[in-house]
Amino acid sequence: MSSFIIQLSRLSKRLQELALLISAFAMILMVAIICWQVFTRYGFNRSPAWSEPVALLLMLYYILLTAAVGVAQGFHLGLRFVLDHAKEPWKFGLTIVNYCFMAFFGLQMALQGAVLADFTSTHIIPTLSVSRSLAYWPFVGAGVLIMIFCLERILLTIADKTRG
Repeated sequence: MSSFIIQLSRLSKRLQELALLISAFAMILMVAIICWQVFTRYGFNRSPAWSEPVALLLMLYYILLTAAVGVAQGFHLGLRFVLDHAKEPWKFGLTIVNYCFMAFFGLQMALQGAVLADFTSTHIIPTLSVSRSLAYWPFVGAGVLIMIFCLERILLTIADKTRG
């Protein structure tokens, strides 16, 4: 296996760990915010206006980052049913096509997410006084991660085929 593939695999592993760490932190923070919101609503009859928009932003981040890791680990997106039932001569080609489709999907997520972030950069979330574009940057990040993870999977699949 080439040193490039080894380096890419190491990078991929670190990115997966970082994405899961950020996702876990965002989920814990979201749960804490929702608990605070419920407590203040029913305890003081006065819910903070910022809690729901922040929770929704955090949800976007942890869902999209975790989904990207799911692509890397092979349990999210893709044509698993087709690949699992493909005969051996077709399996290699279909696997490569599958990862190419997922990489294209990641590319579109990144590009269109950037377009949306740019378009909404001057729109302000009223209760937070921050740019609406914060809601679209996780699409860019997850799209880039999906492309990196798919490139790694394509190269590993080719390396396995040439080795064995």
